[in-house]
Amino acid sequence: MRTWKKVMGCVMSEVSPGKAIRELHSKAARIRQTFSEVFDAPPASRIVLVPSILAALHILFAKLRVRRMVLTSGEYYGALHFPAQRVESVGVKDLIKRTKELKPDVVMVSVVTWKGEVLPCAELFAEIRSMRGREGAPLLVADYCHAGAVGFPSVKKLAADVVCGGAGKWVTPPLWNSKLGFLWFGSGSLSSSAKTAFVPFFLATNQQPPFLVSRWIDPAEVRTLHAWLAHRRLDRSALVAQYRADRKFASRLAAQLGMDCSQSNILWLSRGHAGDKRVRQLERLGLTWKMPDGRIRILCRARAGALGQKFLSTPDPTSTRLSGD
Repeated sequence: MRTWKKVMGCVMSEVSPGKAIRELHSKAARIRQTFSEVFDAPPASRIVLVPSILAALHILFAKLRVRRMVLTSGEYYGALHFPAQRVESVGVKDLIKRTKELKPDVVMVSVVTWKGEVLPCAELFAEIRSMRGREGAPLLVADYCHAGAVGFPSVKKLAADVVCGGAGKWVTPPLWNSKLGFLWFGSGSLSSSAKTAFVPFFLATNQQPPFLVSRWIDPAEVRTLHAWLAHRRLDRSALVAQYRADRKFASRLAAQLGMDCSQSNILWLSRGHAGDKRVRQLERLGLTWKMPDGRIRILCRARAGALGQKFLSTPDPTSTRLSGD
């Protein structure tokens, strides 16, 4: 008679718990290595896998005793998201001045905001370091979630102490709505210190506690992402090629809609575009986000429909018509 076991949330047939756990650690390690390679974020040992960037930042900031933060006004996160800290959101032009005045513990800047605005993240961080000195500078956190909208700039060249991001917005099929993200630490000392807060969580780090770890990222998502990455054979050159296709698609779509896309591959449409058949197609592909005021955000991903064809249960028939190649 066939026996079934449940290990850390995964149901498996005739597999010992020890073997299943070792297999999951191996797959998580491969995901870290892939993230390290494609986002230029070496070494992979400095990457922590997380189910929620916000939750991970809460844990990290508690570990580092963060009390005051300065964010740009373009960030997705704000004071609501960090109730344990005093948070001030400022315009990019005032960021350096307010950082000097407030002396915050953390400064957070997006590479590309959720609205599609490109920010000079590396330049701002370099100036803050020169102003405060390497030892006196705040923790510099770069939000990389929408970096794919400008071609996935090198993580290690952002001059950040911490980079948070994921594959869900610009790499994996958008209909997956993947929650698997990462934190990358810019120095070995910070990584070693910060990772002690994540060691108790299953699959978070490259360390393997023997037992009594807590559920963290979804093991099923690790298996799916590992299989998809292996199928795609994803590397950095493939991401660059993907960005070029996205750019071509964004330019063509923007021209058809009478818009400008000079900053990034994120478009914002007025309420009047809601009935456009192209917008409806993109909505079926998971590339739109409707705001309460009726505006629509579009992530211009040329191959979104084809990306998940092998893994999604129902491939979208519009994918070929939306190709930007």
